[in-house]
Amino acid sequence: MLRFQVDLMVSLSNHEVGRAMAFTVHVLRCADGSYYTGITRRPIEERLWEHNESISGGYTHSRRPVNLCCIEEFDSVNQAIDRELVAPQEGSIDRGAI
Repeated sequence: MLRFQVDLMVSLSNHEVGRAMAFTVHVLRCADGSYYTGITRRPIEERLWEHNESISGGYTHSRRPVNLCCIEEFDSVNQAIDRELVAPQEGSIDRGAI
């Protein structure tokens, strides 16, 4: 738990002061080989931890552990939602990039 908190503090310090945080579309590979695509405004390390600890339940709850495949950042929520909806259909996010 302490390691997560330290990583999170480092991640937060990397954001510019006064800059609105971007919307991050992330693709996770689940233990069963399926993929999950989501959006967050929080640091990706925090969101990945939540998925693996099953904090919010949902799709990944019974498919843990999950691993981060890739992320893309967008300035607007509309752009992020559009990408989230299109990515799984097209396979257009390079899931092997990370």
